[in-house]
Amino acid sequence: MDLNQIKIGGSDSFGRKILSVYCYAPSVFIVYGTKEGVFALTEKPVEERYLQISDIHTEVHSLQTCGLEKNNGLNKDVARAIVAALRGDIDKSIRIFDEVKERIGKIRSQIGKVQYIRSCIVFLLINFILSSILFYFNPNLVTTSFSFFFYIATCGSVGGFLSTSLNIRKLEIDIDAPKHVNILWGFSRIIISMIGALFTYFLMKADLFLGVIGQSNSSWAILSISVFAGFCESFVPNIYKKTEDKHKK
Repeated sequence: MDLNQIKIGGSDSFGRKILSVYCYAPSVFIVYGTKEGVFALTEKPVEERYLQISDIHTEVHSLQTCGLEKNNGLNKDVARAIVAALRGDIDKSIRIFDEVKERIGKIRSQIGKVQYIRSCIVFLLINFILSSILFYFNPNLVTTSFSFFFYIATCGSVGGFLSTSLNIRKLEIDIDAPKHVNILWGFSRIIISMIGALFTYFLMKADLFLGVIGQSNSSWAILSISVFAGFCESFVPNIYKKTEDKHKK
């Protein structure tokens, strides 16, 4: 395909609509953008230069295929890296590509965290709605009723959500994981918090941990402990270990 045929609004040899032209050197090369990403068309004098960075360009392009193809800032930097290579500065081109890869990794990590925390919020809201419905029809906080078990689980989910929100910066996300995986991990964190809260309640009722509160049937005290059990991931395992050590003695 001739370089002069690459124009905004037209199509390249693969049928991709051209949205922008980043750099044009007549009879040498042209770097252009499409909704699929940034590409280059070169003449033979500089074709070998592009081949030197074609692998890293393909790698960066594959990293962008998750909704970042239209990120104007990234596309401009990719175009800058390609132009640098076509002008003979391969080292500068690779350095720019490495910076782009790092930025993409950070962006994809943030996207994964948003998906994770959003799933936690959705699950928490579902628990709140169901708990509100149960409380509307049965406002008495009887500690042995089924509805109270659900209130405990809901309080545990509150603790789990608070813990996740406070530690979101420390959360490690696999940038290659698909969206549904991040969502499932968010759901699992809340479920673990709910189970932890219920397990703590059973220990209190069995007089194995904070038996005074468990036997007193103080509903608000039990619900408060449930929030803490959901908040602290190591809370339940530590209780279990202490209980186990106590019985060994």
